[in-house]
Order: sequence, then structure tokens, then C-alpha cells
Amino acid sequence: MNAAAKPLDTKAFAMSEIFNFLPVPALVVLPSYRIVRISAGLLNAWGRKSDEFIDNDLFVALYRRSPTERFDRIPLVHAIETAVTARDIRLCHEAYTSKDVSWTARIIPVHKDDELICLICEWERPKSTRPWLMAI
Repeated sequence: MNAAAKPLDTKAFAMSEIFNFLPVPALVVLPSYRIVRISAGLLNAWGRKSDEFIDNDLFVALYRRSPTERFDRIPLVHAIETAVTARDIRLCHEAYTSKDVSWTARIIPVHKDDELICLICEWERPKSTRPWLMAI
């Protein structure tokens, strides 16, 4: 069935509800790096609780349990800085590891005129380049 032909449900959704329906795990981060929204998909995928993220610093929330915390954040910081400067999407491969899976971050800077409003960080599992490992 053509999605355009189907009438939309008249129920109005708040942005916070819509964010939970995103098909990818995601975070909303203020320019101060404070996390203000987290999708249910991210919590489910990573097996963590919202209080580990909401109102916490992005880097503390992601890397505080790592013995190499100072170094783990460097690629993500670089990706964020270049995304903000370019006002364009940037990827950071292997930005976070959860349950032995490395996740790629897609950094989306949101600007209003010259002001950075927030970053949307979407997370994706990399597709295996060696599908035979999936069967093991």
C-alpha cells in the first residue's frame, strides 16, 4: 500500500514521543555536551538506563567505565568539532562499544542562524564485512 495514500492518524505526538520512535538509537546533546534526550532504542540496544545519560556529560556517560577514558573520547571530539565547523554530518567509526559491539556515531549539528542549538547523535552497528563470522 502506498504510504502517501494512507491518511495520517489525527493523534498529535510530542517531539519527545517522536524521538522514541526513531529507527536508530539516538541522543540529543546540548553545546555544553549535556545529554537532554535519549531514544528508547538506544537504551534497549545498549542495555543501559536513562539516568546514566540524561543530564550527564556525553563523554562521561559514554566512557566513564573505560580505563582509557581520556583517549577514547578523542575521535568523537574530533568528529563533533568538524561537524559543527562544517555544519554538516560527520561519522565517527567505533565511537562506543557496548556488549562487545562497536557502534558508529553519526553527528548531526543543528544550527539556528549562527547558533549551535544541539547535536543529534545517531548510533549504528557497522555491517559485518565478514558475513561468515555471523554464523560462528
